[in-house]
Amino acid sequence: MKFLITSLIFCTLFVNMQASTLNLSMSSSPSRLNPILANDSASGEISDWLFNGLFKYDKDGNITTEIASSYTFETPTKLIVKLKDNVLWHDKEKLSSKDVVFTYEQIISPTVFNSIKSNFSEVASVKAIDDLTLEIIYKKPYFKALEIWMVGLLPYHILKDEKNLMTSSFNKNPIGTGSYKLKEFKTGQDIELIANDDFFEGRPKIDRILYKFLPDPNTSFLYLKQNKLDLGSLTPMQVSRQLDSSFKNNFEILNRPSFGFTYLGFNLENPKFKDIKVRQALSLAINRQELVDILFFGYGEVCNGPFMPNSFAYNDDVKPITQDLLKAKALLKEAGYDEKNPLVFEVVTNTGNDIRVNTAQ
Repeated sequence: MKFLITSLIFCTLFVNMQASTLNLSMSSSPSRLNPILANDSASGEISDWLFNGLFKYDKDGNITTEIASSYTFETPTKLIVKLKDNVLWHDKEKLSSKDVVFTYEQIISPTVFNSIKSNFSEVASVKAIDDLTLEIIYKKPYFKALEIWMVGLLPYHILKDEKNLMTSSFNKNPIGTGSYKLKEFKTGQDIELIANDDFFEGRPKIDRILYKFLPDPNTSFLYLKQNKLDLGSLTPMQVSRQLDSSFKNNFEILNRPSFGFTYLGFNLENPKFKDIKVRQALSLAINRQELVDILFFGYGEVCNGPFMPNSFAYNDDVKPITQDLLKAKALLKEAGYDEKNPLVFEVVTNTGNDIRVNTAQ
């Protein structure tokens, strides 16, 4: 069982519409600017500017083509994808189906450790029919058949002889197809992106994007108030208690659902959590609506799983677990825990996220 909350305000954006530089902030340095190795939020966000996938989400959350120009399911398990013929890498080499096959091979490679490998477990084969045509065969009909190909593609011509992608210098000096190119990246410092004149969807209207390295969220908020940032996210507390009229006049406040969620996951390698009664008891002991009200100041929603309400996979019939302390205590007693033998365990979360830290406490 997992404890899940979707946040509707945590990713709220505050936009100051200004000139040719977009000033943003990041609370941590990216570990690797490589789309298949981007396991932290900073790496993922910046990689999104630098790389493109075959498909993407449109503004309404629907899947649409990106590098792909068209696609056809010839059978429920056979997908034919045509690529756009005007996609250039940042070094002006032309993208081809060979790059897609190479990216797939890197994702499933046993020597490349990434968090998306399991997404491709239903892929039987990926074959380049010609420079702009791909044949993708699935082991069975797969509901994520298009979605998994939103991952950014890697350049075969640059990485084909790379012996270790995990430690490659490419991860700090990437070449992608995205709307922006990396100018410079040093760990713990600001990151500058510059517009890609050859971007296949047209040159971006904003010349440069500057990510300012601001590990402290209070400093980031101060930069917003001083108009040193054009766009940022605020905590629910800041939204509820710390916005003055001057701030509201300078920024447009956009409130939208988040694709993210906060959850409590059980480490099943720990013998205590192998007992389903313990997992059920902990789930029943938590008042999730109270956490939404207190920690998110009401700007959130208790959810029943990792799917957003507008997703085709969302099931209204699956209801969130509600708090039941008596049943939780009874289950713990059945599992062998009581006042003389209490259940003790460690909760681990990331630093710098006050909401998660306070939830754990």
